[in-house]
Amino acid sequence: MKRLIDEVEAVDADDEQLAYLVKSAEKFQANPFRKRWVLSRIRAGKERRGLRLRPWVIVGASLLVVGSATAGGAVWLRARRDAVQLTSALAPPPSVLTEPTAKKAEALASYQEGVRKYPLAYYSLLALNRLREGPAGSGTGLSIPRVQLLGSGTILREVIAAAELLENDWGVAGDVWSVTSFTELRREGIDVERWNLFHPGERQRKAFVTEQFERTAGPIVASTDYVRSFADQIRPYLPRGREYRVLGTDGFGRSDTRAKLREFFEVNRHFVAVTALRALADEGALPPAKVTEAIKRYGINPDKPNPALA
Repeated sequence: MKRLIDEVEAVDADDEQLAYLVKSAEKFQANPFRKRWVLSRIRAGKERRGLRLRPWVIVGASLLVVGSATAGGAVWLRARRDAVQLTSALAPPPSVLTEPTAKKAEALASYQEGVRKYPLAYYSLLALNRLREGPAGSGTGLSIPRVQLLGSGTILREVIAAAELLENDWGVAGDVWSVTSFTELRREGIDVERWNLFHPGERQRKAFVTEQFERTAGPIVASTDYVRSFADQIRPYLPRGREYRVLGTDGFGRSDTRAKLREFFEVNRHFVAVTALRALADEGALPPAKVTEAIKRYGINPDKPNPALA
């Protein structure tokens, strides 16, 4: 204890904060870790003369932060480690439950397989989920063109409306996908890439995004209320050769109604539909004149300023 007091007294304790810390050094004499901590705070205090923190406040705040971080980290790690067990005990997403009876068992089996094989992708329950399937008999090489429409968050309603516009106005089938987390899908893709890197001699795995869209046809269009780079995270994991168009709210912040802002940033149902038609036209599935007709029908000004720069 005498050595500790000598070390404390060697510090220039000329203000209230250091004086309190000197006293606390005596109280913490039974804990070597706390002794070192008090001395470090005293030395740091010399450089922060403006602070008037009491030791009990510092200790309490430190314990709170460390405890919260430890508890939160433990819960997070356990959730990721036990993702399969956790998700298997929960109900499947609504789209699985609303499938026709004949398809419900198949959809449920697909969901459970995804949970087992890709816990990172399913960690957000469900990171990618087909919410609405367009009419049958459509796709590449068939009479009815087909597109895949992705929405994240509340804008999903606009994407569903865009699919209805495409079907009713232009005879285009649209599958609607709910993406609860583009970030989790990217993390899962990175995890697959890492596994493939270190296992060159084994059968290579595929990212969850790759597997899902390999079973579909047509260009893929994503619309979100965030900047384009958010939905663009999954681009490396889409099947090779598939067209991917992303709509987002790049630009300066504005204050208005949600409908007005989505129209300004070109992410609402009309822009989703036009973007899908243009992607189909670029693939030769539709004549370009259809895109021009859609722009006029939906009252879009083709010469309006770019919202990212306006």
